[in-house]
Amino acid sequence: MTGYKIPFNDLKSRYKQISTVIDKSLQKVINDKEFITGKYTKDFEETFNKFVKAEDCVGTASGTTALQIALRTIQSSGKEIITTPLSYISTSEAILNENAIPVYVDVDNNYQIDVDKIESKITNKTHAILYVNLFGQTPNYKKLREIANKHKIYLIEDAAQSIGALTDSPADLTCYSFNPVKNLGAFGDAGALTGKKHLIDKARLLVNHGGSTRYNFSNLGMNARIDNIQAQIVKTQLPYLNKWLKKKKQICNYYTKHLKNYCVTPIETNFSNHTYYVYVIQVKNRDQYIDYMKQNGIETNINYPYALTELPMFSKYGKCLYAETLSKSLVSLPCYHTLTKSKQNLIIKLTLKFLKENKT
Repeated sequence: MTGYKIPFNDLKSRYKQISTVIDKSLQKVINDKEFITGKYTKDFEETFNKFVKAEDCVGTASGTTALQIALRTIQSSGKEIITTPLSYISTSEAILNENAIPVYVDVDNNYQIDVDKIESKITNKTHAILYVNLFGQTPNYKKLREIANKHKIYLIEDAAQSIGALTDSPADLTCYSFNPVKNLGAFGDAGALTGKKHLIDKARLLVNHGGSTRYNFSNLGMNARIDNIQAQIVKTQLPYLNKWLKKKKQICNYYTKHLKNYCVTPIETNFSNHTYYVYVIQVKNRDQYIDYMKQNGIETNINYPYALTELPMFSKYGKCLYAETLSKSLVSLPCYHTLTKSKQNLIIKLTLKFLKENKT
């Protein structure tokens, strides 16, 4: 990010706002010399679970491990998992790492899995729907729950990008990521898995090498625990999250107000609160736009440069032409909650200048 007047992310400014609180909370962990499991992990799990209103919660080492633990909990090996081609690699990576089979359903105009196309992909091997709340909001989760109930399959939610979008998830299991760039970010990798208590009870064993105590192993698990430093950081920031999301939404709505007549901007649905993990627009001459903004000191980002069905490891499972086409025009603008109005206006001004001159 060095050299940018406006970086795509500004984690330093977020930390500065509550640095005293965070530093004090971390000092407690350091003084107690309790770094793995114990009261800090338990306090985090209870606090986070209360926030998302799930039946139970277990901390994980990352959002990716949350996904893999979720799939292992429902015994996915050898079975088909319906999912989306437009996501970070971790969603499909977890499926293959559990020896399951990804079945791709193309996306809709809002970049979410096209719920209306799911039932045509269900077979007698279908075990679960793993949907992604892409860019900060959800697909039609009520319809997803209806489909899952009708066909007696599991519903797993990848909420890595959408903390705060829902107050009560319809999924059997929900996977969260606290990657530092997320709206609720740790200082390294961290995640959580929430959902039905009987499933979380199984997951809790799996994240800790398959054991209920240090040497009592009843399952084949993995080392997928959250550490106490990260748990404490996430818990400490949680009371500030809603305020941050509100400010971020104001920034993104301001973008939309000025850009919507010149390019495709995000559509807010009534399915959930849009938390704007990223603010994504469509620009036909994307590479030129990115270079133009860079020349003017503004860092943008691509989420994502290709659909997963374009990668060799996933392409044999089918094509999703709409997602593959969309991915070539998507670009994200800086939208962190500490972004000043003057910087927002500069981003809008330069974007409009480019769009008008390039007639995109």
